[in-house]
Amino acid sequence: MTPLEYCRQLVDVPGSSLHYALVFLSAGDQALLLPLLALGHELQAIVIGVSDPSVAQAKLAWWQTELAHLGTPEVSHPVCQALALCPPREGQIAPLFDATLIDLTQTRHLDFAGLEAYCRSGAGSLARLCGERLGIESAAALDAACELGGALRLSQIFLNIGADARRGRVYVPIDLLQEHGVTASAIVQAKSGPAFATLSAALCKRVRSQLHDALSGLAPDSRRRLRPLIILAAIQMRLLDEIDRNGSSLLEERVDLTPLRKFLIAWLVWVGLWRAR
Repeated sequence: MTPLEYCRQLVDVPGSSLHYALVFLSAGDQALLLPLLALGHELQAIVIGVSDPSVAQAKLAWWQTELAHLGTPEVSHPVCQALALCPPREGQIAPLFDATLIDLTQTRHLDFAGLEAYCRSGAGSLARLCGERLGIESAAALDAACELGGALRLSQIFLNIGADARRGRVYVPIDLLQEHGVTASAIVQAKSGPAFATLSAALCKRVRSQLHDALSGLAPDSRRRLRPLIILAAIQMRLLDEIDRNGSSLLEERVDLTPLRKFLIAWLVWVGLWRAR
């Protein structure tokens, strides 16, 4: 298995939203994005899969050392070997590690501004890197890609609130919990009720607004290059529609779309027929 094939096996999972975000890209563009996405996946796997804080931080330090040796025979991991074929510039990967470290050392966010900063640092920086590899050069356009990446992470946090809670992690900011009279322990214990329903509705509205604003901030000349990110946003917005329509409790169930619906959304974005509502 080549390093690129390893990266594809890791992140391009049939039926996943990311699979449909990549499905219409050329093989060359996929080869540029897959190593970055695989690195993001590996860092997130540390947060999700390692319960011992010291072990998690040791794994994070190992990845930092491995990436510091890009382009040398010392690199051993397939993701880093794939990245070495088109290495990021110095400092571009650092925000991804900063966001992972926040995840490992901080299970709560005081306010929404802090949560947004975390989202922009990790997912936003990754989206900026993807934008560069897809040919975007304008600083303003790359900033817009970063905002969209942050909004995508924010929507992912909302949609995964139940799964994260089962791992003892609550991303909802403390000030918002207090405003709606919901405790972090109630979320961890999956205690739904009127207060959580009100909180969920407020979060859903805010997440949708963030996605809509981020999409509106994309310049026409960069929208075509950023179609993979727009496909992810379109799928997320459809999931938000499903939650609104069905009144789903995200603490108890996971909302998803069928592969066919994801494919149709991806195709509509790709041919320019999809518009955010």
